[in-house]
Amino acid sequence: MTRKNSTPENPHAQQAIIQSALAAFATHGINGVSLRTIIANAGQQNQSIIQYYFGNKAGLVEAVLAYVKAMLEPEIAHSIHELGQKPLSSWTPYSLTELMCRPFIELDTQSRDGHTAIKFMSRLTWQEGDQGQLLLVRAVQPYFSQFLPALLTLNPGKPSNMMVFQMYLAVNTLIHGLADSSLLTRSPTEGVEQIRRDQPNQMLNYFIAYIAGGLFNPIITTNSDCV
Repeated sequence: MTRKNSTPENPHAQQAIIQSALAAFATHGINGVSLRTIIANAGQQNQSIIQYYFGNKAGLVEAVLAYVKAMLEPEIAHSIHELGQKPLSSWTPYSLTELMCRPFIELDTQSRDGHTAIKFMSRLTWQEGDQGQLLLVRAVQPYFSQFLPALLTLNPGKPSNMMVFQMYLAVNTLIHGLADSSLLTRSPTEGVEQIRRDQPNQMLNYFIAYIAGGLFNPIITTNSDCV
């Protein structure tokens, strides 16, 4: 199959476009940056390069998401392997939540590019509407679904549909919480920034415990239970 134009194959240029788009989408939003800017920031001159490699902007967004998935894959494989190493009932709420969140936390903390990738996923969910949300769900659902049996084992009596709903809320909290971690600098008077600066591991522990609290909360069936 031949291309529609004469742009030569250049894997380095293709990668440069993806990395430029990742940074631009994470900073300015999916709809907040032009393709011309992405091309220029990638150091490319050919204005047809995105059409050649990705078809259009939507194709470029999917390519960036595939790039982010590849960044996550080593830690995802490690977490899934660890999940299968012991009986489901032997996990604690905190240890299971920590294992489930670990690939995303590792990606966020290991490099600036990793944090940019998390910000891109966050932008994707609320700036691209239904299509962006669908793309992200398709990308991460296979991973998180593998934790559902363990979550149900540690939540006896909780309906599976409730557990799935709360798992999606947990994923949402995880991605947006990591992406918006700079908000912690806005509360110096409460000492939050000091913890973030001096005890980053403790801050992560608090974050994981918060997510675990949502996943392992008591079942509330009626309004009267809230009183």
